[in-house]
This record gives sequence, C-alpha cells and structure tokens, in this order.
Amino acid sequence: MSSIAIEDVADQVSREIAEDLLKQNTILTIEHDFEQREREMAAVEGWTDRGAPIFDPAVNTLTRDNSFWIKVRARGEPGIVATAAVRHYPKTCFGEIFSNSRLIYDGTKPANGHWVASSIEEVAAVRGDFGFIGGGWVRKDFRRRHLPALIMGFCQVALLQHYGLDYAFGMVHHHDAETGLAVRSYHFRHQHRGVQWYWPERGILDLWLLY
Repeated sequence: MSSIAIEDVADQVSREIAEDLLKQNTILTIEHDFEQREREMAAVEGWTDRGAPIFDPAVNTLTRDNSFWIKVRARGEPGIVATAAVRHYPKTCFGEIFSNSRLIYDGTKPANGHWVASSIEEVAAVRGDFGFIGGGWVRKDFRRRHLPALIMGFCQVALLQHYGLDYAFGMVHHHDAETGLAVRSYHFRHQHRGVQWYWPERGILDLWLLY
C-alpha cells in the first residue's frame, strides 16, 4: 500500500474548501497586510474582536513568517464578507504562550492594556509548533452558509501548509463551548475552560481553550 504525504492531503482539503466557497459565489484569498485588514474591518458591523492586540500591527510585528489573514469576498462586491487571522508560535508550550500575555504581545512594540492568562494546568506542558486562529467575523447574511466552519477548516490546513505545525488552537466563549459548536463545527478535539482575557473596554472575558 502506498503512503500518502500529509502535505498532499492538506493540498487536497484546501482545494475542496476553496471549491465549496466558489459554489457559494465567494472568493477566498490569503493576505499578509494587517494594516489593510484594520482599514477594511473598521467599516463592518458586529465585529466583536475589534481592538484585539493579537492581530494589531501597532502592537505586534506581523510578517509572512509568523502570520496571515483570510479575506472572503462575494463575487461582484468589493467589500469583505468574512475573515479570520492566524499567528504562528514555534517550538513552545501552552504554559509559555500564556505566560506574561505572550499570546497577544510579541514584545517588539508597546502593549495596549489587554492581558490574557490561563489556569488550565493539564495542558500547560503540551509542547510543539502552535498556530492560533482568531479574529473571526462573518457578515450576517452569510452566516447560514457554513462559512465559519469552512474558514476555520481552511485556516487549519493553511497553517499546516505554511508552518508544518503540531497544534492549531483558538478560544471561544462559554456558550459556544457548552453547546458543542466549537468541536462540532470547528473540528477541534479538545476544549478546556480556564482562560481569562482582560479587555479595557469590556472587562474580563472567561473563555475556553480549543486545540
């Protein structure tokens, strides 16, 4: 029996997801200009991650080597209808990622008042190459087209293609974890409650870690 390289599987899955998006008259591109993302997202409604430092080029040094973002637009429309973004954390562990808010600050630029911490002891020693997926948003009239799941799947595959990572991870609010949405729709295998993220405008958010 011939073996199938994981890279070949990833290529096939990414093509299938792109074809599914095309069937919905949407076009997906991988982008690297986070200043452009800030400008495009400034005009949208219902983006709850507005102001998050993790993908803010004023707070972090975001390059092709450590990040990218996904832009989905509808055919015939200039604006963005869905997005998500990715950061790469090589050769580390969850304990180090959450130590001193390293998840959201790379230390190259001044912080902006947020902090994040984890009390999930059972995953602190999990080590490898990590990719964080977040900053997701889908325009209201496109949310019933399975776009969130398609975008999450594409991000996971693109992380593997770009960085050869060991773990993709993200965070969701309590309701999405309790209802099973995170595992059912986003294809993560593990979820743990115990992340706190302080937003100056919103207070402390209690989140679940997915990986």
